[in-house]
Amino acid sequence: MKAIVRQGLIAPAIVIIVAAIAWAAAGSTAALIVMTIGAAAIIDIVSAENPPVHLFIGSDAFRLANEKRDAMGKELENWKVLSIGTDF
Repeated sequence: MKAIVRQGLIAPAIVIIVAAIAWAAAGSTAALIVMTIGAAAIIDIVSAENPPVHLFIGSDAFRLANEKRDAMGKELENWKVLSIGTDF
């Protein structure tokens, strides 16, 4: 718990847990499972020895981040000569 408070992520973890409980009360078992997994992921992240600065949760977020990274890499290479041409 100290790691969660130290990282400033106690509020997001609590929000996810509370939302999971509310959705479960409304009869959405699938939502409860998803929200519980999300809360567990946040706890794992802040408990890690070297937590990531950026973490994309969900397959769609992971895919979009990879696409963005690839696009940025191509752009860097396309403008490499101009970019490094400004060195002294």
